[in-house]
Amino acid sequence: MLSIRNLFMIAATLVAATFCLSKPLVAQDAERIETLFERLSDPEAPDWESVAENIMEEWAKSGSRTITYLHQRGVEALEADDLPAAREHLSAAIDHAPEFGQAYFARGNVYYQMGELGLSLEDFTRAVALIPKHFEAYHGIGAILEQMDELDAAFKAYKFSWSLNPHGAELKAALERLEAKIDGRDT
Repeated sequence: MLSIRNLFMIAATLVAATFCLSKPLVAQDAERIETLFERLSDPEAPDWESVAENIMEEWAKSGSRTITYLHQRGVEALEADDLPAAREHLSAAIDHAPEFGQAYFARGNVYYQMGELGLSLEDFTRAVALIPKHFEAYHGIGAILEQMDELDAAFKAYKFSWSLNPHGAELKAALERLEAKIDGRDT
């Protein structure tokens, strides 16, 4: 028969093994991300879309198999328009890893699609607090602020997104549209 001490040791070993198994698959590579940003900053970069995607993939590396799995399931649910499931998976990822900025970004997209602009803005803001160069989150912040008729703030968010990723017709159109409204040329 096992003693209480032996049961405790077995339980402690199982807990330790669980934590070891959930440690980083591959942590975010800061040097690689900076190299990608150097390429992305070139307005003439022909491969800017794949470079931006590679940056997003790096940011999606949580450092934990479990959190990465929850994030991936949330993103898949979002892509399948299963917004309640997406919110649940991403909220679970955030609950277990509140420093994982990409989960906030993804959940911000869920809330945006649900029409919950305040919650979306909160999550996008948290994402940029954790990932200061998150050009997509700044774009999202700009879109929400524009809908809230906060044009100056929206323009600044769009402009900062553009400074990080000077590509994309949608973002360029948003900047031009707001510049015209702010300058009074379009009322």
